Amino acid sequence: IDDKIAQEISALLVRSFSLEDLNLRGNSIGRLGCNSIIQTLNQMGGGNIDMLVLADNPIGDDAIIFLASLLATDPVLETLDLSNVEAGTVALVHLANALQTNTKLRVLNIDRPRKADQNDEETTIHLAKALRCNNKIRELSLAKHRMRTHGTMWLMEYITTWNNSVTTLNLSANQIPADGAVHIAKALADSSCKLQTLNLASNRLTDEGAFALAEALKKNSSLTDLDLSFASIEDEGLVALCNAVAGNVTLDTLKLAGNKFGSRAKKAWQSLLGWPVKEGGASGSVNLDIETLDFIPFMAPL
Repeated sequence: IDDKIAQEISALLVRSFSLEDLNLRGNSIGRLGCNSIIQTLNQMGGGNIDMLVLADNPIGDDAIIFLASLLATDPVLETLDLSNVEAGTVALVHLANALQTNTKLRVLNIDRPRKADQNDEETTIHLAKALRCNNKIRELSLAKHRMRTHGTMWLMEYITTWNNSVTTLNLSANQIPADGAVHIAKALADSSCKLQTLNLASNRLTDEGAFALAEALKKNSSLTDLDLSFASIEDEGLVALCNAVAGNVTLDTLKLAGNKFGSRAKKAWQSLLGWPVKEGGASGSVNLDIETLDFIPFMAPL
């Protein structure tokens, strides 16, 4: 689907009274086609369409800025996927500003913005500040934003202090180091934390970050799903996580694939997974569902 076909789709939307989800992922839609669809949605007041997926299209900054203006003044969408759409810093700042007044959007995916623009974490800070005003977003995905310690600190500070709506957060494939994990741990340990699903896969957390997260898991009572796959965690950090999980009654799923299981970590996790798993995390058991294949290939022999 190119711009011409996208414009034809826009004309069809006017006559559609039952369409709720519009998924245009993985096409060749550029600025003209995207603007046509957005303008039609604006004229329709959104119609019945709640979900718009434009992921993996080269729509570029101008179209995103136009879309942001719609989101700021006419909140018609509940789900918006703008992952890998060649979004630059200026466009993402406009989008963040729109979130401050938008009252309908619940799910936002802006994974993988244009890498050349993601060097100073400016967009992360703007998005973090938007969450101070927006208490409607439930799911936020910011994978591959080159987020580091400073951006992580801002984001977690605003989620903890100002925002009470985000329950699903994807920060995978960033550049979050151990210091960044400390800020995440601080947020998780806060009694006001509402996060239920957190994806930190493919970051540089190391054992130091795992130690901080382990301490947070001992206090957290909201998190049910945590992905720490390929997070540069080694034996000591994995043991610390195992000890923390043993006393956590809310965590259901923990992913640890691609980390370095040594003999101590292998022994600790085998001991833990040998316990009976009972719903609700009853005394003497762990409410945990770990896929065995997630980590066995990376274990050292006993």
